Amino acid sequence: MTAMTLAEARACIARGLTQAKQLGVKVAIAVVGFRASTLDLEERFTKRMLFADNVATLGDYAFVFGRGGVPVVQGGRVVGAVGVSGAVPADGDHAIADAAAGHPIIPSSH
Repeated sequence: MTAMTLAEARACIARGLTQAKQLGVKVAIAVVGFRASTLDLEERFTKRMLFADNVATLGDYAFVFGRGGVPVVQGGRVVGAVGVSGAVPADGDHAIADAAAGHPIIPSSH
C-alpha cells in the first residue's frame, strides 16, 4: 500500500481524540505525510542547533521541529503521518499522535 485511505485517516483521528480525551486536552489533529516523528527530529536537531537553525532559515521558518507528529506505518512502509497540536506540555501532543498512528515501529530506512 502506498497511501492511506480516508477510512484509515479517520480511524487515526478517532484514536487520537480518544487519547486526548484521556489526557483531558483539546487538540487539533491532521493526517499528512512524513517519514520520521517530530520528536525524533527535535532530538536530532537539538544536538545540532546550528544546522537546525540553518534549515529553519532556508525554509523561511515554515518547518518547525517540535513534538506532535508521528508517521503512520503499514506493511513496514510509511504511508502518512498524524500531526497534533494543542496539548500543554507538548509531550501530550506526541502521546496523542503516537496513539492516533497506532504506536508504529518506524522503519530504519526513513
